[in-house]
Amino acid sequence: MNERLFRFNPFQIMNWTEEQVIEQYTEHSNNLMGEDTPLAIANDIELYSDMGYLIGEMVARYSESVANDDVLLKTNIANEVYRERDQWLKEKIDKPPAMAYFEAKALSKFIKESIILNQKESTLKRFKYAYESIQDKQNALKKKLESVRLDMGR
Repeated sequence: MNERLFRFNPFQIMNWTEEQVIEQYTEHSNNLMGEDTPLAIANDIELYSDMGYLIGEMVARYSESVANDDVLLKTNIANEVYRERDQWLKEKIDKPPAMAYFEAKALSKFIKESIILNQKESTLKRFKYAYESIQDKQNALKKKLESVRLDMGR
């Protein structure tokens, strides 16, 4: 029996486009048998495993994107706080207001970026939930397979 541990090479899949990942996921989803024979259940377990791997790839991609965007947004806001305060000190002779004032002004300039980051974080959560759901489905199928095998042995 020449069985592969992974259907997808992690060194290659990271270079796939999102469309290629979606295509493979859809293909695997369409191949699910949903029958109660040991062969069909085993096949579905393997397909769900591969689908979980594809979902995991998307989790990795969104995790990287969210982390990078978060760092960039925090850096941009910090730089804007500095610019706002520096501008205040150059133009006004009054004592500058609390830092919260400058932070609020800086944040207001990056609302669009904050919304985009929040949307990516939501997508990341959806993929994480999907990954957990696929694992639950695999576990349920494994129990079902064991049950079917026991019934066949009687």
